[in-house]
Amino acid sequence: MILEEINKRYKKETSQTSMGCANLNPFLNIRKGDSILDLGCGRGYQVFEMAKQTGERGEVTGFDLTQKMIDIATKNNSFSNVSFIQGNIEKLPFEENRFDLITSNCVINHSQNKKLVFEEIFRTLKNKGRFLIGDVMSVEELPADVANDPKAIAQCYG
Repeated sequence: MILEEINKRYKKETSQTSMGCANLNPFLNIRKGDSILDLGCGRGYQVFEMAKQTGERGEVTGFDLTQKMIDIATKNNSFSNVSFIQGNIEKLPFEENRFDLITSNCVINHSQNKKLVFEEIFRTLKNKGRFLIGDVMSVEELPADVANDPKAIAQCYG
């Protein structure tokens, strides 16, 4: 049900360059040769920018829940060090200690099990790896009818 609501929301918004809620660029500190994972990569624009910074020795993987976004990103990809994978951030299909940097720009809020998402982030980060997240959060527990509403989750306030 949540995936259906997310697909509905993003289907209408495929022409914008970014659906993120933050500008992570000034804080990424990308190094040449970094292995990077972008959770919720959308159409891949941020992935392409990171690929320029990490250089040919590095790699950037874009990861998104929606196949439509993966298809658009793949179609626009002209980098040899970039790949795109469709999947769920609660179960990342990567080995342990793989990435130097993991980013997420307004994506973790789509998960109902954020603890599992953070476990997956830490599992796939290299020792001394880093992650940078721009997301919507609540300082108080949300009412159950909001926290469990697929539409509210897809709209980033559940």
